[in-house]
Amino acid sequence: MRRHPLWFAWFLAYVMAIGPLVLHALTALGPHVVDSLGLSATQFGALWFVSFGAAGLLSIQGGKLTDRLGARPLVVGVFLSSLIGLVTVGLAESYTWLLLAAVLGGLAQAISNPVTNHLVFVSVPRASQGLALGIKQSGVQVGQFLIGLLLPTIALRLGRDVGMGPFAALAVLGVVVTLRLVPRTARRVRNKRSEPRPRLGAEVRRLAAFAFVAGAVNQSINVYTPLYAHQVLGTPVERAGLIVAAVGGLGAISRLLWGRIGDRIVDPRAPLQWVAGGTAISVVSLLAAPRLGEAMIWLSVVVFSGTALAANVLIMLAVVRAVPDGSIGHASGWASSGLYAGFMIGPVSFGAVVDATSGYPLGWALTGSVTVGLWLFTGLWRRTVPWAPVRSPDVDDDLTVP
Repeated sequence: MRRHPLWFAWFLAYVMAIGPLVLHALTALGPHVVDSLGLSATQFGALWFVSFGAAGLLSIQGGKLTDRLGARPLVVGVFLSSLIGLVTVGLAESYTWLLLAAVLGGLAQAISNPVTNHLVFVSVPRASQGLALGIKQSGVQVGQFLIGLLLPTIALRLGRDVGMGPFAALAVLGVVVTLRLVPRTARRVRNKRSEPRPRLGAEVRRLAAFAFVAGAVNQSINVYTPLYAHQVLGTPVERAGLIVAAVGGLGAISRLLWGRIGDRIVDPRAPLQWVAGGTAISVVSLLAAPRLGEAMIWLSVVVFSGTALAANVLIMLAVVRAVPDGSIGHASGWASSGLYAGFMIGPVSFGAVVDATSGYPLGWALTGSVTVGLWLFTGLWRRTVPWAPVRSPDVDDDLTVP
């Protein structure tokens, strides 16, 4: 059954929006949760540690299951896991329940990237796959925008349980839409247990390494910027929530634009290097905020959203181009595992530095240094290793959903 590329990509954006919604909720409610439960910065970061630890362990297996079972049951699993996690966040009255919610959110994210990458591959002509990936990855930031815009205000006025209600309803709606939209037969039949799986090449391993470092840096900035603004600059909780919304809204636009750029660039490592450089600039802006004021926070938000948040799109686009047809889900699982490992290590490590030094400057300085190292690594990779993709961005195949 044929799908219009852009129309179907927006459904995939819906799937991607629901997957990380639990952690977006915890980020938006960070100042409120930290104050009400008396959490340290390390405890707050540990929520991401357990969530992405679970995601990292499950993402490779999720990719294999996507290749073998097809998309429908796994997409339903994304919505159900996120639904239970969102309800748990709304009702949680202790740190233990928040940890459980974080694990459920990690389960949803572990499945979402491999299954949506698979659906991009089987439903979108190759010449449009970069834009389709940009659209579907922008769903993550659209969800972040809605959470940051609405949740802090509703939670402070009506309670956290009421605030989570509309987002839980979106997860329920997603199950219904998936059952009507994704066919039972939306899978490749070629993968049999007797067939050997092709070994992943060096490019995928390097992309997974890039994803690990970028994930650690990006998630540290994403998680702690609202809390940093609240604790260091005195930004009110509701305005700190708007930082989350701004990152989400601008990040969605950024991913769309970078996805379109990716369609026209043969070697995706070039924009990956630009992304690393922009991330370093955003960290410098955060370091300058206590001296120059809250405006530097917002400058960092703009630069971070316009550059760092595109890394996921470009990494996934590179994976789709770099591996044979039968390994899209498997390779995506490895790249996602690198991202999730970085997402897991970054926030808890950053929080530990904040607690150990009773402040944020060293944490931001280390984050900036790592980002500069990533920029140098990507530049060296570009200059020493030729890019040899399995498929070219200018190839336009007439792919359909089986």
